[in-house]
Amino acid sequence: MKATRLFVCVKLDPGPGGEAKRICEKWKIGITRKGGEFEYPIAIALAPDQAIVDWRKGFVEPGEFASFLFKAAAAAAGQGGEGAQPGGGAKVAWEESYEKAQDTASFEGKMLLLAFLEHGEGSASARMLAETFADPAVAGLAKSFACVKVNPLDETEKYVADSYRKDVEKAGVAFEFPLVVILTKDLDMVSARSGFVPAADLAAMLKKALGK
Repeated sequence: MKATRLFVCVKLDPGPGGEAKRICEKWKIGITRKGGEFEYPIAIALAPDQAIVDWRKGFVEPGEFASFLFKAAAAAAGQGGEGAQPGGGAKVAWEESYEKAQDTASFEGKMLLLAFLEHGEGSASARMLAETFADPAVAGLAKSFACVKVNPLDETEKYVADSYRKDVEKAGVAFEFPLVVILTKDLDMVSARSGFVPAADLAAMLKKALGK
């Protein structure tokens, strides 16, 4: 039976100048944006799309490092560990704000997925969070996007919804919530859909945006 390689490993010398230094600075920005501290030595686990899965800085004992590798591999594969849900499905990694989602999209070269969701138990928005975005296929595809939830009824977030109203309506989509909008990293609208969106339909929408 052919063995499966979980990681492709590389050592980098972050000394002055050169490509290695540039690469290290790139991941330093990514980790600090996620609220982490960046100092050498550091081990960074990346998903196949180069999204940061996890990292460990400083000297790491062998047992702890083995656990780090196991959790990182499981999270990247959507099989448990950090970034996963019980039952084996990866969860959507929501950005903290619209602005941070823009930063991630620009930094990692991803499209944006904006989910305009009203708060309230029993609403279509709550159902989408509990069912659609918890679906393993949707969560897996969402890794290729910078995803953010926006409450269009919150005065501090309402401006985000208002800024896309014209584009959504121009595309022939009703401007009502819940609403999913997919944008390029340059904030050009790719597609939009309002109302409750079943998992299979959202997965198809994401695949189409990714050209799959």
